[in-house]
Amino acid sequence: MERCFASGNQENFDTPKRCRYNNSQDRNEIPSPKETGPALHKLLTEKKDLIKMIQEREDSLRKLNLVKMCRNKNDLKELKCLIDKWRRVSQEAAERLLEKIQLDPKPTMSQLLLNLQVDREIIHYSGDNEAFY
Repeated sequence: MERCFASGNQENFDTPKRCRYNNSQDRNEIPSPKETGPALHKLLTEKKDLIKMIQEREDSLRKLNLVKMCRNKNDLKELKCLIDKWRRVSQEAAERLLEKIQLDPKPTMSQLLLNLQVDREIIHYSGDNEAFY
């Protein structure tokens, strides 16, 4: 791997990522074959394509590493267990709240959940059976 030096000494060392393309020409502009010759033009075009491919692969690798880190950080079994625990506690809290309501006529669980803007599917409540599942 070739190292990049800004002024030829190691004190101004740039890593390969920082000096990917330190030419004075723009990344998207490749000199015409008349200016450089057909062989050099072909090599510059290949270089541009390879740089683009490397950037795409680095981006893909970065995304895959994020997914891997997220999966390792949030164990899916533990997450499912926590969701089930939250759902069970939410159901119990809704039942307790319904018991404490002293209105006449007493609202149904469906009405309570609707009033609290709780999605019945998330809390696993069936409006047809008027029960949690």
